[in-house]
Amino acid sequence: MTPLREHPHYRRLWFGQAVSSIGQQMTALAVSVQVYALTHSALATGLIGLCSLLPLVAFGLYGGAIADRVDRRKLGLAGASGAAVLSAVLAVQALLGLHTVGLLYGIVALQAVCFAINAPARASMIPRLVPAEQLPAANALGSLSMNLGLTVGPMVGGLFIGLWSFQAAYLVDAVAFGASLYAMWRLPAMHPEASSSGKRVSVLEGLRFLRDRPNLRMTFMADIAAMVFGMPRALFPALAATLYGGEGGEE
Repeated sequence: MTPLREHPHYRRLWFGQAVSSIGQQMTALAVSVQVYALTHSALATGLIGLCSLLPLVAFGLYGGAIADRVDRRKLGLAGASGAAVLSAVLAVQALLGLHTVGLLYGIVALQAVCFAINAPARASMIPRLVPAEQLPAANALGSLSMNLGLTVGPMVGGLFIGLWSFQAAYLVDAVAFGASLYAMWRLPAMHPEASSSGKRVSVLEGLRFLRDRPNLRMTFMADIAAMVFGMPRALFPALAATLYGGEGGEE
């Protein structure tokens, strides 16, 4: 807990990430429930995961390269602002009753792009905010905030959906991003430490680094396989409705 006690910038960033992570998981649940309520199709609901995964992988390759060349604070603000706006759009479409699955897929894909840009920028801020000897503790606390969101977010999201429907969960997510935006707004400028090669070259260098290290490459492949096949969170509402007698949301 030392980084939280001793470094106000890190403390604000950690708290903002924890709050926004809970909101993100509320939205992830709400989108899955809404798609299943509209289609009653496990396939259509499962496609949410694909719409999120593909942009996350594709743009994730460039997110780190971009973070190496621009002010990381501004990049993080841009990514978080985009995700907040998209959560507000989700709330509006639910409030208006548009019932368009394609629109939901598109918003999920755009949010994945925002996360792919925001995550490397936010991660690269940590070494600037805490001394090197506290980095392991800071990274562990980062994992704690992520797992807090994964645990608390769906529970709170289910409560809000049950009491007030989808738009309530989406609105909470949009507002929750305010904590993350405020934390990054209070940070000092974080310019690159030194000029680097172009984004394309940086991405190619990263891929070559991965190619020459089979152990690391297999770790990435195992992680992707686990995310795709081992934890189909998008399908949980469909499973709840078909296997456990849940209602699966209302149109």
